[in-house]
Amino acid sequence: MRQDVTLGILRLCVSPGRALSSSATRLQFPSARFLTHISPLRYYSSQRRPSPFSPTKPLGKTVASTLQDAANPPPTTRPPPLDLPERKPETSTFSHLFHTGKAYLTFYKNGLKQIYTNHRLLYPKKASDPIIEPGTRAYFLLRRRWAHDIRRLPLFAFLLLVCGEFTPLIVLAVPSLVPATCRIPKQAEKVERQADSTRLRYLNNVKEGKAHNSAFAVASVAQAFGVISSLWGRLPFSPPTMFSLAKLQPHCTYLVEDNYLLGQAGGVEALIPEEVKLACVARAISVSGRGDKELRRTLAEWLEMINEVDDQRHKHVRMHTLALVPREAWSDIRSKKLFEAMEISN
Repeated sequence: MRQDVTLGILRLCVSPGRALSSSATRLQFPSARFLTHISPLRYYSSQRRPSPFSPTKPLGKTVASTLQDAANPPPTTRPPPLDLPERKPETSTFSHLFHTGKAYLTFYKNGLKQIYTNHRLLYPKKASDPIIEPGTRAYFLLRRRWAHDIRRLPLFAFLLLVCGEFTPLIVLAVPSLVPATCRIPKQAEKVERQADSTRLRYLNNVKEGKAHNSAFAVASVAQAFGVISSLWGRLPFSPPTMFSLAKLQPHCTYLVEDNYLLGQAGGVEALIPEEVKLACVARAISVSGRGDKELRRTLAEWLEMINEVDDQRHKHVRMHTLALVPREAWSDIRSKKLFEAMEISN
C-alpha cells in the first residue's frame, strides 16, 4: 500500500534546538511531525504526470520584440502612481483632507482607465491598436490580471460610487474586492506582509504545540500564497482542507506555467524591479526589507528548486513547502537533498 509521503522535513533540515533568526522573532525550528500535514500527496492523483509546460514545448509562432517585452506585462496592469498632497503648517485640516480625497479619486479613476486599456490590448478594435504578443509571459499575465480586475470591477465601482473619498478606508478592510490597478500602496504592503505573518503564525503554533492537523497546515500555505483570506488565521478553527486545496492548486498550476514562460523570456534578469517584487509575492517569498538584488537572487533560487523536477504534483509540493519554511532553511533543504529523498520514497 502506498505510503502517504508528505513534507515532514523540518526535523531533517535542522537538528533539534537550532534556532532560526527572523526580523520579528527568534523561533525554534519545529520538528518534522508538525509539517507532515503540509500539502499531503494523497490529495493529488497517484498518476505521475509531466508538466504541460516542459522545456520541449514551443513558445509559439510569435514572440515579443525583446526578452524584456516578453517577460514583463504592460505597466497598465500595475497600479498608477498615487500623489498625495503634503500637509503644510498653513493648510487647514479640511483643505488637506479635501485634497487628499481628491488625490485618491484621481488614483482610482486612472486605475479604472487602465482596466479599459488592458481590455483594448487584449481585444483591439482596429488593426492599428497596439497589442501584446501572444505566447509570452507578458500576454499571459496581462490576460490573468485583466480577468482578476474585471471580476472585481462591478462591486468596486459600486463601492466607489457610494463611498467616494472614503473608499480607501473601506478597501483596507477588504482588499480582495479591489482590482489590482486600484490597489493603494498600503494595501500592497499588507499583501506583501501576508506571507511573513502567516509563516510566523504557523511557526509560533508549532512551537506551542498547536499545529496538529492537515487543515491548519494546508490553510497556512493557502494564506501564505494569498489565495484565501488571512482572517482564517484569526479564527479558532481552520477551513476544510479540500476548500484550501481548491484555491491552492490552481494557483500553483499558474506558477508552473509562469515559471516556464519566464524561463523562455530570459529568466529573472529580464524582469523589471516592480515585476520582481510581484513575482516574489505570488510565490510567497518574503519581500519586506529586501532590495532588488536580494529579491532576484532569492527568486532565482526558488525557480531553480522548483524546476529541478518535471512531475507537476512534486512541483506543487515543493511550492507548498517553501511557502512555510523560512528562507534561512532553504540551504539545508538543498544540501541534504530532502526533496529528492521525499520524491523517491513516494
